[in-house]
Amino acid sequence: MKKFIVLFLFVLSYVFVFSYVYAQEPAVVIISPTEGQQFAEEEEITVSIQVEDFVFVNFKDYREPFPGNDNAGHAHLWVVPVETETSALNHDDARQLAGTTPVKITAPQKGGEYKMVVELTQNHHAPYDPPAVAQADFSVKKPFSSSAYFVYGGLALFVVLIMLAFIFAKRRFK
Repeated sequence: MKKFIVLFLFVLSYVFVFSYVYAQEPAVVIISPTEGQQFAEEEEITVSIQVEDFVFVNFKDYREPFPGNDNAGHAHLWVVPVETETSALNHDDARQLAGTTPVKITAPQKGGEYKMVVELTQNHHAPYDPPAVAQADFSVKKPFSSSAYFVYGGLALFVVLIMLAFIFAKRRFK
């Protein structure tokens, strides 16, 4: 019986070590905004993410890797022009996310093509190896302002008045 208990404990410890060594890598997916979505300048954007094999912990209380869980930390969020290299993103410039609860951000003030990058990090801001990164490209379009309606409406009215003037001028000189 003693051999059986020793063998059982050996197998049990092997399972724990094996599961610890071969733990799943954390992963993140951007649910919202969707790829290619369009927004107006300064429009409110709802950011929603989903994670796998990752636990969010309070990064304000824990500045070092969370003890006992290698897949714990927080997420970093950037909104940058689409041509920006992901490797050039600075962790100090990121917005920190403390969970998967959707957050609201404001679309950039300038029209163009942008990308949203979300990266899962350990609490001391170190990325995972391999990195747990998701990206969604979107565009910001300049809204058609009411002043444009006024300009184009005035131009259309001017053209109509010129046409009416020609019509009445032809009738008068016949």
